[in-house]
Amino acid sequence: MRNAGLLMIVGAALFLGLFFLPLWNIRLIAPQYPEGLGMYIYIDGLKGVSKNDISNINMLNHYIGMKHLPKAEDMWEFRVFPLVVGIMAAIGILIGILGMMKKVKPSVFLIWLIIMGILGILGVYDFNQWLVEYGSDLDPSASIKLMDESGKAMTYKPPLIGYQKMLNFDVYSLPSTGGYIMGTGFLLVFLAYLVGIKATKRAKATLVYMIPIFLGSSLLFSCAPKIEPMRYGEDECDACRMKIISRTHAAQLVSKKGKNYKFDATECMIRFMEREVKEEDMLHILSANYLDAGVLIDATKATFIISENIPSPMGAFLSTLKTREEAEKLLEEHGGELFTWEEVKHQLDKPLKTSHEAESDQTNEEPTD
Repeated sequence: MRNAGLLMIVGAALFLGLFFLPLWNIRLIAPQYPEGLGMYIYIDGLKGVSKNDISNINMLNHYIGMKHLPKAEDMWEFRVFPLVVGIMAAIGILIGILGMMKKVKPSVFLIWLIIMGILGILGVYDFNQWLVEYGSDLDPSASIKLMDESGKAMTYKPPLIGYQKMLNFDVYSLPSTGGYIMGTGFLLVFLAYLVGIKATKRAKATLVYMIPIFLGSSLLFSCAPKIEPMRYGEDECDACRMKIISRTHAAQLVSKKGKNYKFDATECMIRFMEREVKEEDMLHILSANYLDAGVLIDATKATFIISENIPSPMGAFLSTLKTREEAEKLLEEHGGELFTWEEVKHQLDKPLKTSHEAESDQTNEEPTD
């Protein structure tokens, strides 16, 4: 029980890190804020990622009728959560000490873990309810009022976890350092329980089978394939090594194993897939929507236009549209030809040129009689 008690102490003590480390992070990226705006969510309040982020977010909220972000004294959660975390961590450490002294059974470790898990679920539920209220309780006298397709006033609830497009903002909501520390604490307490019961024959079987399953699940969750934000002006194209600049032509691949590849143009991505990877190994094949800069859409379901009046970074004059209707309207304005995903892959059978090279070729081309 000594090792089990030690694991219990360390696991419970990790929850004290929530007093110093942010639990969650919400980040907003838009053309007018290329560096992004963000806030860290602690158990006792909110803090901007950068100095002026909170005030800038509040300014944006004012225009669309959203409330200002709450201060610590405005929400009871910011007073109660630190008490709950502190008390539960102290109880967990005490249980671990008693476990090392063989004064408690491993089942007590599990009881603590279940209670802490229930409290965590309630905290996530409360956080989501706050997001719903925050994004839907709008001031009717706001300067900007937007309607959805059904004619109802739009709401602006950020995602609980993951990515969401809100107006021209890319919004990401993900666990921060404290969230991963808390997850590690849960894992160590569960291992403490398993180590504590390993003396029995049945427990040995549980230990053999449950640890790989639990660790595998945790690893799978932490390494799950996901779409990464495009850092325009910083990321390099994995095909041509040029800086990714264009928000209307960038592309990204995400493999089933979690590997991300970024490209400055869809034509670069297609060429890369011909040489380096197999399409069937990809979980996401994404291209920027030409009509919604910065938004990546499923390229395999998109419609493509090749028009010499719409340059693309690598000279294929290739742009991606979410729907065929949008592509046909763009075709009427600029001319060109439409393609499906399968068709455009076969169309790009010539060496690619940069936009500069393509324009140079057109300039040097002599007229024919």
